[in-house]
Order: sequence, then C-alpha cells, then structure tokens
Amino acid sequence: MELLNWYFERCLESWGYGECRLGYRLSYCQGDGVAWYGKLAEADLLRMLPRLGLSASETAAIQRVVDDINVTISDINHHYHHWNSMEVDVEVLNEDEMSGAETEAVDALLKALKEDVVARSRELESEGYSLIEASPYEPEILRLYERENLVVEIRKQPVEDAGDPILGYMEPSDVFLLARRMIRGEIERYELEVRATWWGKEESISIGPTDDAPNGRHWVQLAREALSDIASELRPQVPHAARPAALQASAA
Repeated sequence: MELLNWYFERCLESWGYGECRLGYRLSYCQGDGVAWYGKLAEADLLRMLPRLGLSASETAAIQRVVDDINVTISDINHHYHHWNSMEVDVEVLNEDEMSGAETEAVDALLKALKEDVVARSRELESEGYSLIEASPYEPEILRLYERENLVVEIRKQPVEDAGDPILGYMEPSDVFLLARRMIRGEIERYELEVRATWWGKEESISIGPTDDAPNGRHWVQLAREALSDIASELRPQVPHAARPAALQASAA
C-alpha cells in the first residue's frame, strides 16, 4: 500500500529519523514489524532532544558535544524488520576531552534512543495494521442482482498497491490527516467495481479509491451513477424492449 509507506516515512521525518532507510513487513506473521537504519544527521539529533526525556543539563551537554558524536542505527537481523532488529550505537570521537557530565549525558542519550526506537517501531507496527485494515483485504460483494437477461455485481476492491492518486493531488497535511482517520477507524478506503451483463453484453466501471464511513452507504450513489453510464453504453446493443431503468434499480 503506497499510502502506508508514505505515512511511515512522514512519521520518521517528524521524529528525526528522516535520513534513515525504512524497512517493514506487515503480514500478520512472526518477525513482522517496522524498522529503520542509518546515521542520524546532527540537525535531526538536536531537533529530537526535547522529546527524548533528557534532563536540562543532559540536553545542554549533548548540544555542546554534538559535533563529536555519531549516532548510527544498524540492521542486526538482515532478514526481518522489527523493533529488535535495530541496534543503536553512539560513537564518541574525542572521549578524552569530555567532562564526566558530558560522558554521562552521552550514556543517557544512548539509553533514551534505544527506548525511543523500540516505542516508535511498535507504534508504527500497530498503526500500520490499522491502515491496512481500513481497506478491504480481498474483493467484497456488496450487491448481486440477477434477473432474466440482467446480472449486476457491485464489489468493493482493495486499493491498488501503487499509484494512489491522493499522493499526487492532496496536500501532504491533508493526506496525513486522512491516514490518521483511517488509523482511528473513522473511515475506510476502497475501490468500487460495478459490472453489468445485459442481454449477453458486458460492461464494467471501476471507481476510486473512495472514502466512506465504516459500513457506510456512499457506494450506493456511486454505483447508481456508474450503472447509468453502463446503461448508456449497452443500450444500443440490446433489444429495444429492454428497460434501462432496471440497471439503476439494481443498485438500490
């Protein structure tokens, strides 16, 4: 799901891990999870200090020695991506020149970063599953209408893995809010397929992705509009006695 990858990357950027390489797998299997690897940029490290829970004196000490430390998150598993596949290391370049307080601050930073990557990884794993579950896992038949010489099938479809149009036309802040609403279970996101076979002639229309409240009925109006278009396409191909109104009625 392209939206899932986009959401993870935005979260990492906001937390200060934006320069890291993202890795994840969410398939309800053992070893699944979310992780990221790489060297933290100095500016990102300074930006994340206020949220790491260090004391004022520890924060001030890190700010003094930030040029002399390198923070790296390494991949120690090379197969799975989850909270336990990341190893945080702080390299001190001029340790002999540091005061005791600065050395203790670096130790506190390392401890805080280790706790942060675990907490954030578990948070993204949970939210990732919520995003996945906000779209159908497989096609779901909403309405199957069968009459003599007419079959109408209306289905919800999973959102395609790539090419979600909202990433191209919506503002990033609006996409992020949409993802948050999906995570909270306020909306579901799906594609709608409307297929009709009328007197042996078949036509289908795909719509979406579209957003709706869980168990909402927005699809009914979309299906009616699609069936109206299908009727216009098929009408010249079917016997003149056929009643096009039957198509629209099948979505009710």
